[in-house]
Amino acid sequence: MIKQRINKTSDIEKAVAWVRNNVEKAIGKRQWIDVILESNASPSVIQRSKFHAMLNDVNRQGVGQIGLTNLDMRKYDYDECKTLMVKWFLTEKKLNGDKLKRSVNPRVILDPMYGDAVYLRPSTKDFDTALISEFVEFIYSVGAQLGVRWSEPALKEYQSYKEFQNG
Repeated sequence: MIKQRINKTSDIEKAVAWVRNNVEKAIGKRQWIDVILESNASPSVIQRSKFHAMLNDVNRQGVGQIGLTNLDMRKYDYDECKTLMVKWFLTEKKLNGDKLKRSVNPRVILDPMYGDAVYLRPSTKDFDTALISEFVEFIYSVGAQLGVRWSEPALKEYQSYKEFQNG
């Protein structure tokens, strides 16, 4: 796979010429070419599939100790596991002094009818590409601490993710 990164307007013409040249060559050889455009504004389907495969492994296998806390992620269903991982990740970001936009800030509200606290987990769909990238690293770190042996899909996804990150 060949990638072109465009991060300034002066790169646009060069990238368009590169695409045109390669598409013309492919057509001339009666071949086809896929042109995929991704923006760092919103996470790609590829990034989402990576973290879902990794979360699934953590959920199925994660047993161990992080700090002084014994954890068994197998006790939770997938959505509960994801909720905990998102909460832990965003809490760690806040503790590190990172500013989070309101849409990704977890909130707790008080139920006026019954008086109990309700946790509102932000949707990972609101994470931009940079935040999803950090979330993937966080999942990998937690999984490693909990003795997760990454499944083939998660390993494959993580390796391709790292290759993409290193450009």
